[in-house]
Amino acid sequence: TDDKKPLVELEVMVHFTPKSIFDTPEYRAWCDSFGSGVDHLTLHSAESLETRVSLDVDSPFLSGISGGIRRSFVNEKLFPSPILKQYSDDSRKGDGSKLSIIEGRPLLDYVLMPKSRRGLNESSLKDIYSPALKDDLHKEAMDSGAVEQASTIMSSGTMSSGTDESSTNLGELIFTGTGSAVPCKHRNVTGKYLRMNNGNSMLLDVGEGTVGQLLRSWKSTLPGDVNAIHEYRSRLEGIKAVWISHPHAD
Repeated sequence: TDDKKPLVELEVMVHFTPKSIFDTPEYRAWCDSFGSGVDHLTLHSAESLETRVSLDVDSPFLSGISGGIRRSFVNEKLFPSPILKQYSDDSRKGDGSKLSIIEGRPLLDYVLMPKSRRGLNESSLKDIYSPALKDDLHKEAMDSGAVEQASTIMSSGTMSSGTDESSTNLGELIFTGTGSAVPCKHRNVTGKYLRMNNGNSMLLDVGEGTVGQLLRSWKSTLPGDVNAIHEYRSRLEGIKAVWISHPHAD
């Protein structure tokens, strides 16, 4: 009956919607209809790299991120830092809305049971990429001599910029994966694509998902006025050899 509390109460909603939809008045009004006692946990999907950057979504893969930070110390132009931002201590949005909105982030802890502890675990809001970690990685990069050697190479001019189209030795090398036999969200399995200026190319130790990785890479570099389908077909037809260094039991 109306005078009795429902057996089940809505306590938290998880939103996988793009941020552009979540921020619309219509969507916010729909969220409001569930009452002020509901937490809204946002895990916004990113339709593009630009959206991902705008959402400040960092990766929880500490090993891969640590390697990326080290490489950025060697040469930040060639290896941009994978760290997009530093989190503040407050995960809740102060947008003036009466909604209780919690922004999802790597390693965030939200407790459902027991009910006495339900809600956001404040201790999980720490920055997993602390300044101390970055200082340690910077010291490792400096002590290895890689930073000094990279600076010497760049200043000596021995590294080609790749803009001299008159040279037939210039080509394109794409690493479609460097994850050995274990793929993960941060690194695909091993694969390399080598293409010369005449259009001919070869694949080296191609793992699963290599073609998909190539299509993603090509899509990100194609000018807007180029017929993508025609360019993809031309590049795939230009693969003249597949080199396999070793077999697997499977």
